[in-house]
Amino acid sequence: MADSENQRPTRDAGHRTATEMGAATAKQAITTQATRIKQEELEYAYSRLADDSSVSPTEKAVLDAMATAIVEDIIAAPVDVLEHTAAYDDKAVETALELFDPTE
Repeated sequence: MADSENQRPTRDAGHRTATEMGAATAKQAITTQATRIKQEELEYAYSRLADDSSVSPTEKAVLDAMATAIVEDIIAAPVDVLEHTAAYDDKAVETALELFDPTE
């Protein structure tokens, strides 16, 4: 329990608040959505490249590594915000869930 209105409540180490659980869901939604988009775009790129020439396994690996790096860079900021505000910022969690809707 909190000693005053200005202090965060204390809790057991194994207990997660609803906001923290929401943050975990939001982080998962961000990762899932980004991975889905990456896979769709890679498949499109592979099909376009295959129309013009054959794509070697090495070239596919390079494209996949590049796409993964881009996705990781894009999602790094929202994931970082959620990791650092999860215990007390409901609005950050709500915004992340709105932006990266896991149901789409």
